Order: sequence, then structure tokens, then C-alpha cells
Amino acid sequence: MTERKPDNLVALHHQETGSYVCGHSSGVDGWALDKITRLQSENEALEAANRDLQDWFDDARATAEKCQARVAELEAALKEARANLHEWSDYVPEYFQEKHGLEQDLASIDSVLGVE
Repeated sequence: MTERKPDNLVALHHQETGSYVCGHSSGVDGWALDKITRLQSENEALEAANRDLQDWFDDARATAEKCQARVAELEAALKEARANLHEWSDYVPEYFQEKHGLEQDLASIDSVLGVE
């Protein structure tokens, strides 16, 4: 007697369940159809999750771009304020510049701006 080689569905059923006996009322074909339906449903859920994740990344990228633009605006404003502070200090007596820590304030701003 020749041993029959299982077809692909039977082999897949055996691989997943460990049995060649299919308890599904429609046999291996019905089991495979149920499996395909479940996999299609899981695939649709993964595609939806992927779209949601892509939307989240797009929103995060847009937010990051807005933040970078805002940082550039604030940096420009701080540079202008520092220049104005330095110019106005020419009209303030040295005593008050030292008393109120003008050099330390300018150094602090320079530190934030990365100026040495």
C-alpha cells in the first residue's frame, strides 16, 4: 500500500493543530475558509492600525516642524533683545550695570544662544 502524501491544507491544519483529524463540520476546506476569513479580518485590523500610526507620525512631524519654526522665531527674538540690551547699556552708568549684573545677563543669553 502506498502512503498518501497530505495536501497543503491538511499539512497546514496538522502544522497548526498537531492533528490530521479536522473537527470542523465542513472538513479541512471549511477549516481553511474560516482561517482565511480570520486572517483577512486580522489583516484589515493591522492595515487600520498602520493607517492610524501613519496619521500619528504625520501629526508628530507637523508638530515638530511647527516647534522648530517657533524655536527659530524665539531665537531671533532673543538675539534682537540681547543686541538691544547691549546697546541700551551704553546709557546706563557702570555702577548700575554692575549692581544689576548686566554682564552676567549678557553671558546667560550668550550661553543659551551658544555664543562664546
